[in-house]
Amino acid sequence: MSPERQRIAIAEHLFPQFPIEKIDGVLRHRYPDGRTGPVFNYLNDLNAMHEAVGTLKRNQRLNLSQHLRNIVVRAMALNEPLFHEDITASCENATAVQRAEAFLRTIGKWVTTNPTTDRQKSTQVIEVSTEQAVNKSDS
Repeated sequence: MSPERQRIAIAEHLFPQFPIEKIDGVLRHRYPDGRTGPVFNYLNDLNAMHEAVGTLKRNQRLNLSQHLRNIVVRAMALNEPLFHEDITASCENATAVQRAEAFLRTIGKWVTTNPTTDRQKSTQVIEVSTEQAVNKSDS
């Protein structure tokens, strides 16, 4: 799943009431009054991921912990025995990218794709120029 598709999937889950547009190459939410606001860069922002995880129910957070553990163990890819303490420490220090994948797997929005065909798939993001965005907000 491309980083952009991950950001979009998280933002759509957290803020379904605000459609996402790509204005001059930047992902933005469209608010009801016509203004736009930034889509958080969840894959580089631990604070944003902390807020996203905070929206999950208790059972979902437990599910997320298991996904995160699997992701961290896969990233460690060591040829030696893993101890519980090693895995726990690695989960505590998981990156925003790892947390985003675990979040998307938890909410059922993670899509495993082939990089060559991923570009061909459509997205619900509407690409507009700044001029189009300004005209839209004036309407």
